[in-house]
Amino acid sequence: MNQHTRNIIVDSLILVAFSSILGGISLVVSKSFSGDPNPALDLITVMKKAEAKEVNASSEQEEQEARVKGMKEFDQTLEEGEQLAAKEGKAFVNMTDPHGRTPVMWVCYANYNNIETTLKLEAKRAPYLGRLLEDPRVEIDQKDKDGWTALHWASWSGLDRLSDMLIEKKADINNREGNGFTPLMLAAMRGNFQVAALLLEKGADMNAVNKFGKNALQLAEEGALAYQSSFDLTKTEVSKAPVNTFAQAYEKAVAALSPEHAPEFMEAMSKAVGRQSFVETEYVLQLITRSLISRNLLTEEHAGKFKEEITGAVAENSQIIDVRGVAFEHTVDLLRKAAGK
Repeated sequence: MNQHTRNIIVDSLILVAFSSILGGISLVVSKSFSGDPNPALDLITVMKKAEAKEVNASSEQEEQEARVKGMKEFDQTLEEGEQLAAKEGKAFVNMTDPHGRTPVMWVCYANYNNIETTLKLEAKRAPYLGRLLEDPRVEIDQKDKDGWTALHWASWSGLDRLSDMLIEKKADINNREGNGFTPLMLAAMRGNFQVAALLLEKGADMNAVNKFGKNALQLAEEGALAYQSSFDLTKTEVSKAPVNTFAQAYEKAVAALSPEHAPEFMEAMSKAVGRQSFVETEYVLQLITRSLISRNLLTEEHAGKFKEEITGAVAENSQIIDVRGVAFEHTVDLLRKAAGK
């Protein structure tokens, strides 16, 4: 083992330790809002309870009911918080806990190394973030005591849809936290390929370095090496189909079922797939059909057959992959290409 490799491994160990410390932040959520009654804590609690009920639902109808009820309770709690904040002449959406974190930041935070869990969580979080961002007074680049903005949290958590929503609200994509990490650096070090791709697409500076002299590509390489060296014990193997294979089967099924609404069907697929290279067919189809049914573009009767046709067509090409490992590979490759290497 040469000195360069030794240095990378040492840096990787430091990187993993840093990630572990950040991961422990979730343990202090309840303590963060301790003290006087705090509507912000109630807001996050309502959201998390609704998520849990959706995850544990035994049917799509039960899941939908949990979602509707959760959003209703969220809106009620938000209204109560806004009334209390107004008495102090403040905007509730910008109020902070003892660590300087706002409700927007907490909605954009997820502590899951399992990418599949994160993807499923994100679909549930988007409506809550959308509700908070409706307030024109929201300070999108507000920082907590460590210098993190909501975009830092979303990037570190691997939430690309939420990151996109923040960027649409003009969040600064090159903002630096206390140690000089930009959102792109955080996405890179965690192997969050979809967020990294989004940030580069939006013009993030990949040459920026943190106070330790590391840029996004170096952090991605170190993170990948740490994972490959088994320092990360969160390996997740899932059966997935390549996006191209899924897209071909999907287009064929759409052409047979509803050619007149093909643009709407393709839009629904694009939103559900995002920037993934491989998709968990059953879950993505669940997102797509739910969206189409809600827009009266697909009936429950046809949804089952529609899903069966696509699932059957991609089954042959589906494979068991190491999700986190593939994500790191794609992230490193993406940044190397962007750097012209």
